Amino acid sequence: MGLRRLGLAGVLAGMALTTGCLRMVGKQAPRRPPARPATLTFAYWSVEAREVAVVEELVARFETQHPDIRIRTQDVPARYYEKLMAQFAADQPPDVFILNYGRLGDFARRGLLADLSPMLSADATLGARDFVPTAFEAFRSVGDTIGRPGLYALPRDWGPTGLLVYDKSAFEAAGIGLPGQGWTWDDFAGACRKLTVRSPNGEVTRYGGSVNLYPYSLLGWFRQNGGEVVSPDGTLCTFDAPACVGAVEFIASLSAAGVILPPDPTQDESVDAFVQGRTAMALVTPHAFGKLRECTDVMWGVAPPLTGKRRGCGCIPSGVAISARCREPRLAYTFARSWVTEGARAYAESGLAVPAYLPALNSAALERGMGAEPARIVRAATPLAQPYPVSATLAYEDSLAALREALEKVFLVGESPEAALKAAAARANKGAATPAGT
Repeated sequence: MGLRRLGLAGVLAGMALTTGCLRMVGKQAPRRPPARPATLTFAYWSVEAREVAVVEELVARFETQHPDIRIRTQDVPARYYEKLMAQFAADQPPDVFILNYGRLGDFARRGLLADLSPMLSADATLGARDFVPTAFEAFRSVGDTIGRPGLYALPRDWGPTGLLVYDKSAFEAAGIGLPGQGWTWDDFAGACRKLTVRSPNGEVTRYGGSVNLYPYSLLGWFRQNGGEVVSPDGTLCTFDAPACVGAVEFIASLSAAGVILPPDPTQDESVDAFVQGRTAMALVTPHAFGKLRECTDVMWGVAPPLTGKRRGCGCIPSGVAISARCREPRLAYTFARSWVTEGARAYAESGLAVPAYLPALNSAALERGMGAEPARIVRAATPLAQPYPVSATLAYEDSLAALREALEKVFLVGESPEAALKAAAARANKGAATPAGT
């Protein structure tokens, strides 16, 4: 009986212990408050309202897909780089930001940018193969050029310049064949002469063409004539090379003959002049197609960049960079990655940019954003596009300032191209640092 009691007592004790355990198991442990999402700042420049709308939509989509990340945008419509440098100086830079390719070397040289190559190498679904080959190589080679090997931005867009738009009705009225692949400088000059219309008193009522003299476009003329703006070793400015001088002389001769709209290096009127019927042709960038598609007064077509002594054109690329001071580089990479993939497709569909990301470049998004024929021409020109090069010793802004000043002297003051470009090269090279001291 004692054993039975002991057995029963043991069972009861076991039941009590089990019940206690069950109560402990059933009782919910204190719940930790959800972790606050990490906040990243993202800076970009915008020139029109529709771009802001695209950015807001992309950010909202990203935050839905990544609830652990919040993005605080900084839309900077003017003086973008001035503000960016002020933020770095105050030790409050954005975590992620858009950067013009030419500026990439200057920022990386100062140690302001994170090296993205380790993160891209660890990325199983994104790599060099996914970008326009010339675009990725250009971005990858910046580090080697400045003596700091690494990848300092992911390529975002790669838009060729020098695309030729033309008024089909004007060509038909003048009895000229439409422009196409292989059109030369002489073809362009001849068409400008035939398409220029003058009133009885000799005043021009419509110019044959218009030319954009912004440096990234002028670079296409230099390359087509066999020239470059930087020496092969990347250390000296070569604006004064015969091929570069010859390109500016060619444009100046058309202006002097009154067959192209007098170019102004300080502003680009080419697209507006074309839309308004003041010119029969214009050399433009892909960004022009948004405005052209809204134009119903001109039946326009588009042709590839001109061919000079060699094929080639300029480029207006940008990339997505991460600050070297970013506290969450992995999360920042996730956002930057989305911007050059999904973001590239959205920009293409809105007609805002030509993506460097191949799946977006080759998708129907480009047709929806620019139209079927422009998309075809843009894709064909993309492999020919080369940006204003990063130099081992020359600051991008100093080089551009010297070139702008030279063009103003030629087209606004009347100085000879040779003298103006020689002075510009001397000015740029005077400020060049030795590679070891950059």
